[in-house]
Amino acid sequence: MNIIEHPFYLDSNGVGLYCIQYTPATTPVGGIVLCHPFAEEKLWSQRVFVSFARVLARNGYHVLRVDYRGHGDSEGEFKEATIATRISDIECALDYLRSELDSDAPLGLTGLRLGATLAALCAEKRNDVQFLVLWEPVMDGKSYLRQLLRVNIATQAAAYKQVHHNSEALVEKMRRGETVNIDGYEIGHDFYEQLYGVDLLESDKHFRGD
Repeated sequence: MNIIEHPFYLDSNGVGLYCIQYTPATTPVGGIVLCHPFAEEKLWSQRVFVSFARVLARNGYHVLRVDYRGHGDSEGEFKEATIATRISDIECALDYLRSELDSDAPLGLTGLRLGATLAALCAEKRNDVQFLVLWEPVMDGKSYLRQLLRVNIATQAAAYKQVHHNSEALVEKMRRGETVNIDGYEIGHDFYEQLYGVDLLESDKHFRGD
C-alpha cells in the first residue's frame, strides 16, 4: 500500500512540536501515536520508529510520530521538560489525530521504554484510547532514576578519575534548582520528582482497552 509522509509543527500550548504523519492511501483503519523513549534511547531507536511507522501505515493506520517539547526538532528546552509536559504533548498529538480520523476509527498509543510508560499514564487520563502497545516499559520510576544517576556518576569517574557528587548529592543539586547531566541531557527536579512517583505495577488501573 502506498503511504504519504508529511512533516509539520503541531502547537502544544504555544510550543511547536515537530511531527511526521504517515497516512495510508485508503481510509485509515485507526490511528496510532508513537511515543519515543528518553534521551539517548530516542536516538538509538529512531530508525526503528521510522520503519515501524511505515509498516503500520502500509497496513492501513494513520500514524503520528512526535518529538516532545525540548526533544529532537521540537521547540523548548530539554531541561524544562517533565513527565507532565511529555504527557500533555502526547495528548495534543492524540487530539490532532482524532480530528483527522473518522469518528468510529479506533485510536491507540505505542511506546518504547519511558515512552511506553508515558503512553500508559496518558491512557489512564483519557477515555478515547482504545488500545496500547507497551514495548519494554519503565515500570518503576525510582529504579530507572537510580540507573540514570549512575550514568552521571560513571561519567564523573571516567572524566575526573573520582566521583565528586554521589546520588544523594546529585538529587540535592536538583532540589536547589540546578540540573544534572545524563549523557549530555540536563534533567531538573520536577522531572525527577514526577518520575520518582511512577510505579506501573502498584498504581490503580482504569484503562479498559486492549
